[in-house]
Amino acid sequence: MDRLLLEDAAEPVPSFSIDLAGACIRVSLLHGRVRALCRDYLSEGVPALHVRTTQVEIDAERDGPQWSDDYLETLAVYRKIAEWLPSCERMLVHGAAVAF
Repeated sequence: MDRLLLEDAAEPVPSFSIDLAGACIRVSLLHGRVRALCRDYLSEGVPALHVRTTQVEIDAERDGPQWSDDYLETLAVYRKIAEWLPSCERMLVHGAAVAF
């Protein structure tokens, strides 16, 4: 199941794959922070999802001038992955503790 969230990037961007919640996800970026944060999840698997970010999406995450574009890109990537995971019966939870 190859689901592309954004097909056309204006320029080639660095990309890599991660294994998250048992799903391989290809990520293409404008900035490098997400790759650094995902270094422990790098994967060689076949991606089920390809996430690409645009400057418009990064700007949409902005709620003040204090946030850098590379930080806001982490939010844009997180949002796209979190919105996709329920379609494959998974979910992304951000929290210090989860009780089930």
